[in-house]
Amino acid sequence: MNEDFPCRIRTTFAPASATMHEVSPFWIQLFYAYLDYDTSLEGTGFLELRRMLNRRAWSNIQAGVLSPTGQFYGEETAVVSGDL
Repeated sequence: MNEDFPCRIRTTFAPASATMHEVSPFWIQLFYAYLDYDTSLEGTGFLELRRMLNRRAWSNIQAGVLSPTGQFYGEETAVVSGDL
């Protein structure tokens, strides 16, 4: 299946959206940034990759920029809370 990530989330959350009150994601920085795969990152340790992602996410948080997953989550929570 060749869907992008937000579509898979939509498929997962859609049946529960009428009754869902709270979702507490573990890696919230993914609402603001992704770290795309690049062959230059091969051999980079997990801690350094996490630092790179956190720096990118922090820049986007300060600029008010959401990733596609963050945009989707914001739209879904607005629907569930009745803000739309």
